[in-house]
Amino acid sequence: MRVVRALPVLAIVAFAVSGCAVNTAPEQIVPSGPTVKLATRSVAAPAQIQLSASRVAKTIAAKVPDMKASTIFTAATDPNKRLGRPGGYTSKVDFTDARVTDAKTGKGVDLGGSIEVFPTTGEAQKRSDYIQGILQGAPMFGTEYHYLSGGALVRVTGTLTPDQAAEYEDATSDR
Repeated sequence: MRVVRALPVLAIVAFAVSGCAVNTAPEQIVPSGPTVKLATRSVAAPAQIQLSASRVAKTIAAKVPDMKASTIFTAATDPNKRLGRPGGYTSKVDFTDARVTDAKTGKGVDLGGSIEVFPTTGEAQKRSDYIQGILQGAPMFGTEYHYLSGGALVRVTGTLTPDQAAEYEDATSDR
């Protein structure tokens, strides 16, 4: 008799459990009108042009005919050991100016100038202030004209006249 009584109880429990099942499938939405497919596409943001000393030199050379880029430095060839290093510049180019005839050392800024590009304008200004402080404190090292444009510091030999150096200033500000 016990088996007979248990059978109806099991049938009721099975029926109750099957009726309480949770539907985990997502509901389907059936559109009532015409369907429209939306086309989507990814649009990449325009690439920002990386400021480089070579690019600045080309821009200036187009406006100052006596200027010619002479040395493009790498981290291994940079005489100051600042290229690519913390607090240093990201690129550096030395250039010559055909009007310089009495270069003291025959290299670097003495032959025309140098372009150093920093990640920020503030870092370029800090470098300019540092160099100018040294030159003012030790006149035997000569003089330089400095022109800033964004993160680019354009250093021009002080052997050029102010009018000649102004060509670099104009070319740098037009960049």
